[in-house]
Amino acid sequence: EVFYDEWVDDKKDGTKKETVKYWWKDPVAEVTKLLAMIFNGHPELAPKDIDYKHLCHGADHGKEKFRFTTKVIIQFKDGICIERLLPVGDILCKKDSVDVLRNTLIPKISAGVNKLEAKDLVFVKKDGNWNVSLDGDVTPADYTDYCRVKPNSYIAGDLAFLACLLGKESNLL
Repeated sequence: EVFYDEWVDDKKDGTKKETVKYWWKDPVAEVTKLLAMIFNGHPELAPKDIDYKHLCHGADHGKEKFRFTTKVIIQFKDGICIERLLPVGDILCKKDSVDVLRNTLIPKISAGVNKLEAKDLVFVKKDGNWNVSLDGDVTPADYTDYCRVKPNSYIAGDLAFLACLLGKESNLL
């Protein structure tokens, strides 16, 4: 599901106001949906065969647009590697700033990014289909297969984005 909103940047320096439009997706929903699609589309793959799983969250501004993505990298013990890039949000703005990030995308996605970093991914198979959720979201009592995977999360991007995501934007002011 894609969500849309806008925010009016009432510039403190006296320049013209800018209406900032943006969209976002829930990072948890996007990652878990992608993983379920991968494993349901490739029955030869099993979560128990994952060697490591990386989630690389990144963002940067360019061409009047601030982009946020999550790259999912799954390395299996047999050497197979699957990589997918998920667009998670965009802000249409001439220049990114702490104010723009703080009032648009960051409050919408930071909780999801933090959950993905803190919790295990839980894979449960029922009636031949894999479902994926975060630790605590599913009780695996009546499933035919079950696996937990702790992803390694990394954050990359410009300094304003990183500071806002980590709640340290006051260090930039």
